[in-house]
Amino acid sequence: MVLLSLTRPSKETVDRTCLQAQRRGFCYPHPGESKDFPPIPPSATKHGYAIDHNRVQLGYGKEVYEKAKDALTSWKHFQLGWAEVDSTTEVKKGSPVCVKAKVFFFWTRQPLQIVYVEDQKKKGLSKKIGIETAGGEKCTARFTFGHGCLHSHMLAGEERFAVEMLEEDNSVWYDVAAFSKPAGPLSSVFYPFVRLFQRRFAHCSQKAMKTAMESPTN
Repeated sequence: MVLLSLTRPSKETVDRTCLQAQRRGFCYPHPGESKDFPPIPPSATKHGYAIDHNRVQLGYGKEVYEKAKDALTSWKHFQLGWAEVDSTTEVKKGSPVCVKAKVFFFWTRQPLQIVYVEDQKKKGLSKKIGIETAGGEKCTARFTFGHGCLHSHMLAGEERFAVEMLEEDNSVWYDVAAFSKPAGPLSSVFYPFVRLFQRRFAHCSQKAMKTAMESPTN
């Protein structure tokens, strides 16, 4: 099923979409597999997913990290004009998420659900907690969450967002990783276009986070 409309979906429509999709559940068999990704876990490798991983530096230091974390939890990375998530959507495990995206002349609704949220910080130099990026670099702090596709989404799979402050130089990074594939026959037909939009999202999302770092702190 592809959820389309000629006009931007209202909040009521979005809420109804999420409620119906949550009743049907996830459309892929392994929620949570993006938590330590990349690399993709062996349990998901055999399912033929496309892999995406994009990463950009936002600055240095604790102030930038906290600002990036606030931007992530208020969905600044999804306020793109052509694609958006309601900025009041709560970032907690089990929360519904609806991505509204304009594709040519239509608006689509893509329902998801947050699978996990992790907020890790070292409490002191003497306490080695072992926080690491997915690539194995040691972190002073790392905030991450992942959301997975529900039934009625065009895709099956999961996407993970993270902001990280590296231990080595206090640099702050925005990191996005995902595994996905078409959820049905109709999605397969349009999949080449979907891949183009996924690449566009990666570029625009990075730009939005960098712009958020330049905005004055409230």
